[in-house]
Amino acid sequence: MGVRPSRAVLSLLFFALLLCLSNRAASAPGDKPVPATVPVAATNAPTLTPNILLEDGALHRGATNLAPALKVEPKPTDIKPGPRQQRKSDAMAQYSLGLIAENRGEFDAALAAYEKAVELDPAFVDLGMKVGFEYLRREQNAKAITLFQNLIKSNPRSSVAYSALSFAQRASGNKEAAILNAQKAIELDPAKVAPYQYLYEMHMERGQFEKALGVLEKASEQLAPHAPHWLNLGDMYATVLNRSPVLRTPDRVRRLEGFYKKALSLNPDELNGLLRMADFYVTIKNYDKAIEQYMRVITFYPDALGVREKMALTYAAKGDKKTALSLLEAILKQNPTRSDVMVAMGDIKQEAKDPEGALEAYLKALDINSRNLMAYIKIASHYLQEKQPQKAISFLQKAELRFPNQLVLTQFLAVAYREAKDFKTALAKFDEVRAKAKPGDGLINSDFYFDLGATYEQMGDMARAEEHLKKSIELNPENHAALNYLGYSWTDRNLHLPASEEMIRKALKMDPDNGAYIDSLGWVYFRQGKFKPALRELLRAAELIDYKDDIVLSHVAETYHRLGHLKDALAWQKWAVEKCDDPARREKLLKTLGEWEKEAAEKK
Repeated sequence: MGVRPSRAVLSLLFFALLLCLSNRAASAPGDKPVPATVPVAATNAPTLTPNILLEDGALHRGATNLAPALKVEPKPTDIKPGPRQQRKSDAMAQYSLGLIAENRGEFDAALAAYEKAVELDPAFVDLGMKVGFEYLRREQNAKAITLFQNLIKSNPRSSVAYSALSFAQRASGNKEAAILNAQKAIELDPAKVAPYQYLYEMHMERGQFEKALGVLEKASEQLAPHAPHWLNLGDMYATVLNRSPVLRTPDRVRRLEGFYKKALSLNPDELNGLLRMADFYVTIKNYDKAIEQYMRVITFYPDALGVREKMALTYAAKGDKKTALSLLEAILKQNPTRSDVMVAMGDIKQEAKDPEGALEAYLKALDINSRNLMAYIKIASHYLQEKQPQKAISFLQKAELRFPNQLVLTQFLAVAYREAKDFKTALAKFDEVRAKAKPGDGLINSDFYFDLGATYEQMGDMARAEEHLKKSIELNPENHAALNYLGYSWTDRNLHLPASEEMIRKALKMDPDNGAYIDSLGWVYFRQGKFKPALRELLRAAELIDYKDDIVLSHVAETYHRLGHLKDALAWQKWAVEKCDDPARREKLLKTLGEWEKEAAEKK
């Protein structure tokens, strides 16, 4: 069976969940977000706000002016008697003048003094870093590059200077030179963190995920025993595996686990390490270990934000929805303004096949916080699953007014327009996402191509549908929704039946109780003339979807008819007609029903 609204939005919804949980700026100040379950990289592409390379080569972010971000004030090289004594002495004087100006808040004067100090003493690398990153903050990239190049001339063995030059060249768009200088920095000092991070980020921007993994694996052989380094390494590694599931081999998953275990071995009770380990266990579906880790976090950090919510969602994933709901209700009792917790309750009710209860929870979440982006997405998803695309469109349009730069809403709108049969607008929205998406942000992924392929399939353009569905599977061979969709579309046209069956069986291995996938398997059997096993699978699919889907019901009717059970065939076909809300399809079902009724009358 093809993925209809209830299926078509699931992969996109999961992506949206990840995106929104890592971008909570839209939440109200009082809202305490539930952290994402899947570990994501702690650092993305660096911004051009003040950045300082610390003494160990790591990148310090977030300074708001020229105030030093170094652990200690930078000091000029040792001043020894000799020909250069006067220049070094003058450099020290200019540095002192710069500090005085900076302490007064006279930042332009401070920068001018620091510039003179670096010019007088090019070996003053730490101050050169400070000046260069201030240039970058002011978007004076060319000046920063020139400064860093001069520092390298005077200090050719300075790994930090090469890292800084790489950073500046990348900011200026010269990625090839940036990569070469990051590699040079690693060659000079393999234990420094920053150049590995730069290389990783540049490979990610280009979609070179395997190269990104190679950089991180090389870094793991050189990193110092410093817990934050290993946590950051694990986060970046997890991001690659999430972005490109084809690379998620058992060996790499074990390697990721090893990064987090290394961080914990260096600092056994540190909050971030404990959380990363718990989140990792959730991603590999070892829910008991994840719950054990979350309990440990609560023991050491009883007030840690989001941990109880994560534990509740883990209980839900494990199948214990009663415990999950009781945990969330306890949180809301203590803090009834937690709209994110209300969304989590809605998710659990949705999984428990209580769609009305889920919608009520999502609406309450919006009442609590009208800027809860995820609540908008969940409500729109509910309307799509209930085959009310116009309501979904209306809701998403309101959300777009509040969150104009959220492309995930644009993609949801594309899906909603598709379900409303407005294919022209749907394609325009997909084009908008593609045009506005930035390299490396992960939006143009397997799920994007799946949604686009499903749109072309519903338009009847099977060539483009196959092209995009195959692209979706190529990007993520574990995208079971795309595997089922392509397999079913071939089956329905009686094409490539062995390949279709293989795809559908692969999808079922990943989601064994999915009624749509079981229907697809039954329909493959039907096309192959295996009517008895087909009926067995189709009846099971009908039960799993609560006998609400007219396609599944009509498949059962067709199979009963082929087996010669005309009475049963008529009953199921009438049921399919009752459930069908597509006029064109309903007409076809009625035509078949009329033919069978005539056949039954003739037999009498």
